[in-house]
Amino acid sequence: MILLLGPATEAKYGSFVLLILMLVNTLSCCAFHFLVAQNTSVIGASGILFMLIGLNICNTYAGGKSIPLTFLLTCLMFLGEELWLATTRDDRVSRMTHVSGGFVGVIAGILWNKRNEKRKHKRM
Repeated sequence: MILLLGPATEAKYGSFVLLILMLVNTLSCCAFHFLVAQNTSVIGASGILFMLIGLNICNTYAGGKSIPLTFLLTCLMFLGEELWLATTRDDRVSRMTHVSGGFVGVIAGILWNKRNEKRKHKRM
């Protein structure tokens, strides 16, 4: 899945920005995981995958006044599934890392789009 989402995300945001976002995401996921779910371990790049999903969800959100329905539905599907699985299963998977990664991706995507909107208005 990372191989599917990674190139498109890197093309939009650039390699350096994506690297910084991955580092911020890793640190925030580890801190969040330490505070919330201490009885599971963090292995793999699932937080980064959910960050990439969050960034790609934000491609449809241009920072306008209205939030697209597809944005809300996609966030609800991924967040709802992870929260449901976190409460109903004890499979020792850090679902909170998935939620944290998706949250970082969505926030970074929204901030990036707002920054680009401001730049676009300055040029005009």
